[in-house]
Amino acid sequence: QNFGDVGVNGEGMEDVGPIGREDAGSPEVGGGYNPLQFYDQLQYERSSWTSERSRMLRVIELQQEEIGRLRDTNQGRAVEVARTFGDAVGVFEERIMELEGNILQELKLLR
Repeated sequence: QNFGDVGVNGEGMEDVGPIGREDAGSPEVGGGYNPLQFYDQLQYERSSWTSERSRMLRVIELQQEEIGRLRDTNQGRAVEVARTFGDAVGVFEERIMELEGNILQELKLLR
C-alpha cells in the first residue's frame, strides 16, 4: 500500500485500506477497520513527533549557545595567556639588553 499520498491534514485518508493483514477488517478477526482510529493515531503520532522535534531543536539551540559561550571564554583565556607571554618575553628582552650592556662595558674596561 502507498501511504505517501496522505496529506498534511489527513487528505486522502479515505483511500487507505486496512493496515497489516488483508482480512483485518473482517468480523472474524475482531472487528472492522476504522479509518477514524487510524487518523486519530496518525494525528497523535504527528503531534508527538512535532513536540519531540521542538524539544530537540531547543536542545540544539542550547548547545550552540553553550559552544558560543565556551568559545568566548576560551578566546578570553587565549588573549590573557598571550598577554602574559608577551609580558614575559618583554622582561626577558630587557634582561638580555641589560646583560648585553654590562658585557659591552666590561669589554671596554678590559681594553
